[in-house]
Amino acid sequence: MLFGTHILLFRLIVFGILALAQGYLFVRIRQVIRGSRRPAQFTFRVTCLVGATMGLLFVLNAFLVFRHFPWVDPPMVAQVGLLYPAAVWNFGSVFSALFLFLARAAGDLGRRLGWIRRGLVAEPAPVPVDPGRRRFLRVGIGGLATAPLVFSGYGAAYASKAYDVQEITLPFGRSLRVAHLTDIHAGLYMTREEMRRYADLVNA
Repeated sequence: MLFGTHILLFRLIVFGILALAQGYLFVRIRQVIRGSRRPAQFTFRVTCLVGATMGLLFVLNAFLVFRHFPWVDPPMVAQVGLLYPAAVWNFGSVFSALFLFLARAAGDLGRRLGWIRRGLVAEPAPVPVDPGRRRFLRVGIGGLATAPLVFSGYGAAYASKAYDVQEITLPFGRSLRVAHLTDIHAGLYMTREEMRRYADLVNA
């Protein structure tokens, strides 16, 4: 009973972090949309669409993790269209939100240090704003924020199936055979056929 309570508490903590990441990303995306020169009605609709999509993916992933999923061996179409998008977005968005938060914190710290420096020295001539530089920084930060999602998608599509078998000799002194499986991530997103393939490799 105590073990089950710890598992439930761990899941609640994880989903609390996921919820914070989703909220932070939504606020930043909404700021970008509102900062565009599009009409107000267009920005409102896009903001609602983004919020609904993020909420749907979050709820779907929560349902798959907290509820018993009776679909033992889902087809590839269901995995790609239903399971993978929720997992890739929710867990990749945590690192995206972290990168965006750190980038913004570093920018705020740099501006504060600049204000302190200008307060200690003579007031320099004002530097004109460079819109191209601002766009470049926005694109760079946006690319940095999307990198975890790209890596998560790559891991779900290719890296999880790129396995190899290594045989080493251990000085046990007895005829003992040990099989160690690592980084398989068995769970909701692995089919029975994939699990059988790993078992066959161990028994071979």
